[in-house]
Amino acid sequence: MRRLIGVLVLIAGTGGLAYWASATHAVRIEQQITQAATALVQDASRDVVIDVSGRDVRVAGTVASQTDRDRLVGQLFALDGVRVVEADTLALLPIASPFEVRITPGADGTLIATGVLPSEDSRAMLPNIDTSAVTLAGGVPDDRWTSALWMGVQALDGIDGGGLILSDRALTLSGSVRTPQEQTGVANVMADLPDGYRYIDALDVLDDGTPLRLDIALSDGRARATGKVPADMAFAAVTDVFGGAMVEIAQSALPADPPDWPQITGRLITALATLNSGRLNVESTTVSLAGRGTPDALARANAMLDNLPASYDVTRDLALDDDGAPVSLTIAWDGATATASGKYPAGFAPTGPLGTQVEDTGAASFLEDDGAFAANAAAGVAALGQLRSGTLTVTTQNITLSGTATSPQVGTVIDTLLTEAPVPSTVDLIYLDDGSPAAWTLTYDASSGATVEGRLPTTLSRADLAAALGSDVTGDPVTAAEDDTAGPMPDALRQVAAILPELDQLTASVDGTGAALDLVTTPGSDIDLLAAELAQNLPASVAFSIRTLDEAPQQGSTRTNAATGLDEVFLDGFWIPDLDFATTLDGCAAEADSRLGARQIGFVSGSARLDAASLRTINALAAIARPCVEADLELEVAGHTDASGDPDQNQILSQERAEVVRRALIERGVPARAITAIGFGADRSIATNDTPEGRAANRRTEIDWFERGALRDP
Repeated sequence: MRRLIGVLVLIAGTGGLAYWASATHAVRIEQQITQAATALVQDASRDVVIDVSGRDVRVAGTVASQTDRDRLVGQLFALDGVRVVEADTLALLPIASPFEVRITPGADGTLIATGVLPSEDSRAMLPNIDTSAVTLAGGVPDDRWTSALWMGVQALDGIDGGGLILSDRALTLSGSVRTPQEQTGVANVMADLPDGYRYIDALDVLDDGTPLRLDIALSDGRARATGKVPADMAFAAVTDVFGGAMVEIAQSALPADPPDWPQITGRLITALATLNSGRLNVESTTVSLAGRGTPDALARANAMLDNLPASYDVTRDLALDDDGAPVSLTIAWDGATATASGKYPAGFAPTGPLGTQVEDTGAASFLEDDGAFAANAAAGVAALGQLRSGTLTVTTQNITLSGTATSPQVGTVIDTLLTEAPVPSTVDLIYLDDGSPAAWTLTYDASSGATVEGRLPTTLSRADLAAALGSDVTGDPVTAAEDDTAGPMPDALRQVAAILPELDQLTASVDGTGAALDLVTTPGSDIDLLAAELAQNLPASVAFSIRTLDEAPQQGSTRTNAATGLDEVFLDGFWIPDLDFATTLDGCAAEADSRLGARQIGFVSGSARLDAASLRTINALAAIARPCVEADLELEVAGHTDASGDPDQNQILSQERAEVVRRALIERGVPARAITAIGFGADRSIATNDTPEGRAANRRTEIDWFERGALRDP
């Protein structure tokens, strides 16, 4: 029994041991399969999940292609111990073409990825990039695609606002780099892309990579600036110091390096501005300043250079602005404006003649004036102001003056002014006038007007003569610079102006012997009355003669009378105006009333003798009557007096005056049959006889018009 029990125990122990050994072996095989399958999936970077149960393998997830799926399943079957591979839930990713991912900066600077990735492992490569908008897809060109992506992502760290596009095997980087050197550095990194991949550079380069530099040339008060300044330095640093400077400066997008470059350069610009001329060149921390200036300017410029930081390498070439030539002043004067040039002592400012401003193109010297130069200049400028035009040159040793003066008398004044200077002077003048008195002649012809020639005094102009004569005066007289006496002739011409319409010719002459008038009357003028009027009104110092025209014009001759402006025709021994009016009863009456209203027919007081000025009115009435009579009209000349004196005598006088007018019209070609004359004395007064004005209005001649053969009102 005990032996039986022992046998049973032995059998049970052996069976249990065999079962334990079998179970342990199965677990070990499952672990080996799990480990190998997991490694296989990880190596392939597939987005799949492995589940091993005993010797059976279940694979789920996604793979890029059917080929990849078949390869994975085959590799799993090939593992030791695998009996079954279940891949029913292993799906294929959609194919993307092109296979492209884009990484761009968001508004807050966060990088955002869009597009496709081949696997979750590749997504895990981008821990600092928002990949929420990225999907997985098949179609990746090769297994080096993720390496190329990783290189591009690493390069973004050195790019401002950087982004990338990896499309198939083309990698594009965009954004901004500071310099071409940085751009080259990125390109060098991208040169290590996997074979078959290419790099596309879409980077913006903010700066050309050249050093900061500024070059300013200063000459004749004008500056020209070129170079390249940092972003934190404004162009006004130049233009505020040199107004009107020509600036051709590029501005970097980068701040200054070294940081003190704008401040140091600003101090150097100020140093250049103290000089009269010069050139400043700053390149990075290398400084060169050359120029010329006054002793004070050089001292200030040197002090500024001495105080620059030791990190700046400074070269200077500064010299006094003097060529060794003596100081001088030259002024060109045209009678109104002055231009100065030369080299002046320190503190000297040129002034123009007669207080005019000077256009100064000269240069200041640092040489001091001992007083002689300023004294010479003052005397020379005073003398220059006496000239119509000229040139003055002044040094410490002499004065030279040349130009045009009005007369020798001006030369005498200049000599006196130059004696105020302590140095000798040289004067070379051209005189416009010999200093003799005025002598001139004015001629007048009723057909051509007045003209003047000769030498007028300084107080008399051609316009003055025209105003006195009451008529335009032509000519180009010169001025007698030393004669300022107009004399009596302007007053004489004012008297002649009243009778100018009664003159055909006039000659007014003035010379050293006196003033004289020669007058020629127009045909029909009462020469005796004109002579008497002139004798009474002309200045006593003006001699005159008056005569009639030597030879009458031909019948039908025409002219425009310069005194009246009327066109005239010479008919029957008289200049008759050529008038334009309607030859109707009303038209003839209106034209006659107009002429009589402008100037009444006048008579010598108490007589029937026409006065001198009535000639022009009689001629105008003849110009009206001739065509009106031809139009079958007749006229009545009515004479009127004021109420002064005896009524019977007034009646007789008015009749005689009407007859005189009638005869004058007949003399001028108006048919006698068409004219009657009647005197009304004072019976038809039109104004009061109690005032001089009223009596003058009542003394008149009237013209009444009738159709031919019509009865007249007696």
